[in-house]
Amino acid sequence: MEARMSKLAFLNDWFEQVWIGGDLDQIERFYAPQAEACGVMRDFSMGPEDFRALIPAMMRLIDGLEIEVLRHIETEEWLWVLLRVRARVRATAAPVEFTAQISTKFQDGKIREAYNHFDMLGFFEQIGALPDQSLALVMIGETFS
Repeated sequence: MEARMSKLAFLNDWFEQVWIGGDLDQIERFYAPQAEACGVMRDFSMGPEDFRALIPAMMRLIDGLEIEVLRHIETEEWLWVLLRVRARVRATAAPVEFTAQISTKFQDGKIREAYNHFDMLGFFEQIGALPDQSLALVMIGETFS
């Protein structure tokens, strides 16, 4: 992490450079080599190299990504953020909006641990990959094939 840069500024730079800007060569600038990001997919921890596949896969689905920090708490080692994510479905230009929470632990100026909780159910409903109100449908016994 650059000298005197807050953890929030560092995370915002991660979003701008890597997610929005698509500069995958910057990943190592933000994530320690042994870092783990949990919560992106069930029972799967991601390392820095896994973002090289995840980010292009997501960007094939959406365009015009905007990430807004709604709330944050920063301590000596940790940063917690509540985010609002906005984009457009690449195939239809329909708007997408969902929230996320991320807890990140920093070590030696880089992200060492990240715990991610994104509203992926809402995201996939909005891009048309799942039916609207999927959670309600599943709770009343519907299944999808």
